[in-house]
Amino acid sequence: MKNITILGVPMELGAGRRGADMGPAAIRHADLVNRLESMGKIVDDRGNIHVPVGMNTANKNMRYREEILTVCQTLAAEVYQIYKEDNFPLILGGDHSIAIGSIAGLACDEPKMGVLWLDAHGDFNTPESSPTGNVHGMPLAINCGIGDEDFIHIQQPGKN
Repeated sequence: MKNITILGVPMELGAGRRGADMGPAAIRHADLVNRLESMGKIVDDRGNIHVPVGMNTANKNMRYREEILTVCQTLAAEVYQIYKEDNFPLILGGDHSIAIGSIAGLACDEPKMGVLWLDAHGDFNTPESSPTGNVHGMPLAINCGIGDEDFIHIQQPGKN
């Protein structure tokens, strides 16, 4: 029975609409920690990862590329650390782009892990195929090794 470590990623840069950044606060407001503790879990809420203000819009095929890449690299390192502490990482987001860092952090030690992705529309976009340039629709392709090389090869803690 692993302890649970909560980490918020209030990011909406990858999506085309506002509001996804409120996800971690809304889930916490719904009394997440108390509910988990009432089930006998030991919970450590480490707060939120810093998400910069989106400024770099030059890349129309991958909007806010640099900012999202930085957040995903930080997230991968944090998830890896939580995993190495033998805790269960519970990541609260944010738009789907955070799946890039979440999965990369676990894949460091579990390269053959499985991912169950439940979504109303499982986008499999790349910068070349995306109609919007929103990274929100690219995590599945990136995690399958298709798309932007920097995202595919996010610096993986423990592998460098």
